[in-house]
Amino acid sequence: MKGITKKIPVVILAGGKGAPLGAASRVIPKPMIDINGKPLILYIIDHYIKYGFKKIIICTGLGSEMVERFVGSSDYLKRSGLDLSVVNTGPGNMTGSRIAQIRAKVNNADNFCVTYGDSVSDVNLARMLDFHISHGKIATLLGVHAPI
Repeated sequence: MKGITKKIPVVILAGGKGAPLGAASRVIPKPMIDINGKPLILYIIDHYIKYGFKKIIICTGLGSEMVERFVGSSDYLKRSGLDLSVVNTGPGNMTGSRIAQIRAKVNNADNFCVTYGDSVSDVNLARMLDFHISHGKIATLLGVHAPI
């Protein structure tokens, strides 16, 4: 599966106005909130790396400069071997607009993944991708109930 996943782009939506995640997210973007010494977005990236994904596109908006600064200064990300790009898709744009703006970066891929920059899970991404491909549909949506 890792041979396939390294060619599949992962789009992380990291700049919308979504619901606040406590007081910290009113000051910094949710993907940049520190959890146990590292920003939330790094947990997401690490999860995809675990399954062999190598192409990451981060769509930013609100707080774009914080995400860009983090990505540009992270030695860990530099050593990861990722094809990583940050695209400022504007602070007021919705999901569809953000994806449309990075269309050229995913156009040559048979499939691509999209996730929100505040969505961390332990989902087996290889099984999810197998499910998607085996059903031959245009999209597969993974939804979870947030623990409250």
